[in-house]
Amino acid sequence: MATAENTPGEAGNARKNCRNCGHDLGTLGDQDCCPECGFPVLASLSSPDAEGVIDQHGVVAGDTTCHKCGYNLRGLQREGRCPECATPIKLSIRQDFLCFAEPGYVRKLARGNRFILWGLWIVVFTWIVAVVMSLLAVWFVIAGGDSTHAKVIKHVLFALTAAGTIIGSLMFLWGLWLFTCAEPSIYDTSRRDTARRFVRFYMLVAVLGLALTYIVAELVPPMRLMAVFKLFSICFSVLGVIGSAAYFMYISGMTRRIPNEQFAKRARDLAKNMAITIGLLALVSIVGTVARWGPVLVAPAGPAPSPTTSAATTAPAGFGTFSTWSTVQSCFTGILYLVLLVLLSRTERLHRHLRKPLNQQATLAAQHWQSAIPSTPA
Repeated sequence: MATAENTPGEAGNARKNCRNCGHDLGTLGDQDCCPECGFPVLASLSSPDAEGVIDQHGVVAGDTTCHKCGYNLRGLQREGRCPECATPIKLSIRQDFLCFAEPGYVRKLARGNRFILWGLWIVVFTWIVAVVMSLLAVWFVIAGGDSTHAKVIKHVLFALTAAGTIIGSLMFLWGLWLFTCAEPSIYDTSRRDTARRFVRFYMLVAVLGLALTYIVAELVPPMRLMAVFKLFSICFSVLGVIGSAAYFMYISGMTRRIPNEQFAKRARDLAKNMAITIGLLALVSIVGTVARWGPVLVAPAGPAPSPTTSAATTAPAGFGTFSTWSTVQSCFTGILYLVLLVLLSRTERLHRHLRKPLNQQATLAAQHWQSAIPSTPA
């Protein structure tokens, strides 16, 4: 029967110290980290080598990839080096914690998380300023102020909102690109890597869709072409649902490698709630798009409207018919956007709380690799 000293778990942690810094782990659970240095408690309670990887002769028994270059290390001695990049093999057969991963990879994760946070902060701050300035402009007009000043406020508001949204979005996208970088040793189709690939794919598609939206709006194409584009944009709505879920599932898998089950659960909850909210928004948008632009495609082609034609005569045939639906859609969409704002604040909070653990894991990874590489003869 195993004793409390060698059994992983809360009861056994009372007599254990952190393998990295020697700090008393007290009654911390298996999914916690050392409060002093961030080293996983589970790694302190078990063998540093991944279970079942090394046989009794010290040889890598299963398919194991190098954490630096991805070379298959099967059949090589634990104390040897990777034939491709000379990385010590013992660094690649450790448990799947971030503190044992390739340091450059972990640093990218931490840096990407910072850019994501900065992007979110800039966008949110821009929206808050835009709302305040909009209320100021409305108050100025109601108070009987000069309309010229109101127009100036409107132009400044547009420029500020556009600049802040663009800068914040670019920082967020760059951070997301770093945060979803490929780990050198991952070449399979595991759930974690599948989510990572899809998040990157959706990010590129989202940027393309946003660019197309602005281009189409500036070019003002014929009504039929506009209707085709509007109906095609339904695909982007569906991808938004899948992409948001994949993003948070990727975060959930990453936080398990810290490990932090609390963060992983929060990410899973956000994946579900975001998918539902964005899915409802997409459904409302799809119904409205089909109702408003569908009749344009089935209506007989007519002469192109002249520049003097009023907006009422050039509007799609479905606009007047579905005016009641438009009112309902606006109210429902407003409620969903409020829910989305709450979920975005929870997303910001999750990334903010990930700053310290990711920085700790990057520091630990660098320490482990620096201490291991000189200890193995070339």
